[in-house]
Amino acid sequence: MVTIIVVTHDLDIAAQTSRNIRLKDGKVMADERIGAVPVATAQPESRR
Repeated sequence: MVTIIVVTHDLDIAAQTSRNIRLKDGKVMADERIGAVPVATAQPESRR
């Protein structure tokens, strides 16, 4: 498992995550688990 932390003000980007933690003045205002986010799988390139 890999954890990636993204800091953003863009709600569209935040909507793509499985958990949102909102901060205000250094304090946690909300901690929401959104649900599972589909994991992208790499497809091997086809050889000709």
